[in-house]
Amino acid sequence: MKLDFSLPARQLNAVLKALWAVGNECVLQVSDRGIKIRMIDPSNAAMVVVDMAPATFISFDGEEGDIGIDIREVMEKTVTFDADTVLKASFDEYNKRLVVEGEGARYGIKTIALSSVRKVPDIPDLDLPLEVEIDANRFRQMTKRAGLVSDHITIGHNAEEEFFVSSESDMNNFRQGTIDHPITIIYKSDIATLYSLDMLEPMAKIISDTVNIRIGRDLPIIMSFVLENVDVTYLLAPRIEKASGEPDM
Repeated sequence: MKLDFSLPARQLNAVLKALWAVGNECVLQVSDRGIKIRMIDPSNAAMVVVDMAPATFISFDGEEGDIGIDIREVMEKTVTFDADTVLKASFDEYNKRLVVEGEGARYGIKTIALSSVRKVPDIPDLDLPLEVEIDANRFRQMTKRAGLVSDHITIGHNAEEEFFVSSESDMNNFRQGTIDHPITIIYKSDIATLYSLDMLEPMAKIISDTVNIRIGRDLPIIMSFVLENVDVTYLLAPRIEKASGEPDM
């Protein structure tokens, strides 16, 4: 197989951080249509999908094939470059290394066996009755505030507050709506679903510009956005409360 591309270090590091929010090992699915990455976390509760079309890169040349990488191993090297540095990357198939070059420096980073990477299912075709578009900074602030009260967050919609988030503990509670803030509601339904903030917050730190959010009752939340000209989608399973009161993902 063949993979040669160039892009700014800022862009590559942004993608690596988006992946790191979910896990540490992934497979680059390479073709002449670019690079696609689908990764699931060890608990099977969170997924990230990254789609890098050829137009995303300064230059791109790829042939069909898969490459397994350790995200932290690659990111430790790429963050040493200035953000505006144009990095050149290629796959050394003989030595099974991802080669990254820039500023006169060259890293040869060992790839990992594809068999060691968790298999990722296709994105489920979900009928999610609530879809909104909200400023990423606003949503990040809402989740951060919710996290000061509990490690779980309820996200939903109602007529009084429109889109809202809330959290509650034995001693405290928090709630914030968006009725007084700019938000686009594409289609709506009165819904409230519980999610784990431990898993949602790392994703919320990554989202940028305007994020498209879709949810359903006791169904995964899907967050789609553009990060440094790269399409990124996060999925997170809901946290379901058992009848006994014991929580379960």
